[in-house]
This record gives sequence, structure tokens and C-alpha cells, in this order.
Amino acid sequence: MTKAAKKGDDRQRRIERMAKRAARKEAMAKPGEKLLTTADVAVRLGLSDDSVTKLADEGLLPCSRTEGGPAGTGHRRYKSADVDMVREELARARRKVAA
Repeated sequence: MTKAAKKGDDRQRRIERMAKRAARKEAMAKPGEKLLTTADVAVRLGLSDDSVTKLADEGLLPCSRTEGGPAGTGHRRYKSADVDMVREELARARRKVAA
């Protein structure tokens, strides 16, 4: 690979990282809306931190990530409204099992 090609690849990767950061920021909360940590969500839902993370990984609980490290994989943050929606779904499921 020539120096020019490598420089172009590096530039493209930087542009892609910048676009990902912008998308993450856009997905974050609106101004004034409080984002919750995994521990906060675990308390609200009555689950363990690992269970909350698993829900997020499976796409059942939407989350965004803070910027962090060179890989860009930061801490998860959750919108209060999304957590409330999942809490209601869990309550319905628990009622069905109890009935």
C-alpha cells in the first residue's frame, strides 16, 4: 500500500468515527432530559446490572453509549421513557405468570 493510499484510508476512518460520534450524540437525550446509568436502570426494574446489559444487547432496551476509549465503546446510557416502557412490559409479563 502506498503512502497516499494509507493516508486516504486513515482519513476515511477518521470521517467514519466522527460520523458515529455525531450519531451517538444525536441519539442521546434531548437537552434537559436525564439519562440513566445501567445501575440506575437495574434498581428501577428490579434486575441485576448484567440483566439490564443483556436486555440492551438483545435490543429490548434501547440505549446509547458515551464516548470512551479508542474503540469508542463507552458506558451505556438509557432514556427514562424507554426504561418506563420496559418496566410496564415486565409488569405485564409478571402478572401473566402470576395468574
